Amino acid sequence: YTSCSGRPACIATADVSDAIKRAAIKTGKDPRHFGSHSLRTGGATHMYRSGTDALTIQFHGRWMSDAFKTYTRLCKESVATLFASMVSGSRGDSTLH
Repeated sequence: YTSCSGRPACIATADVSDAIKRAAIKTGKDPRHFGSHSLRTGGATHMYRSGTDALTIQFHGRWMSDAFKTYTRLCKESVATLFASMVSGSRGDSTLH
């Protein structure tokens, strides 16, 4: 981005992390659980939940391995559906594609 003086400037990771922690506090969350890395987790999770294919998630997150799968989080509804299918013995597709 450009600064107020019109010069090119960079945003420091610490500034991003601080902004995320302040937002966590404002929403009543524990700021120790949030930081700049939360953006990678949130981005990967959003893409996964919206049906984005695994290769696209991996590409946009610049992951060189399938480590991106550890960044995705299931929502409570997905966990409840998965649990119900486990209890009923259903073999629905619950893998990360």
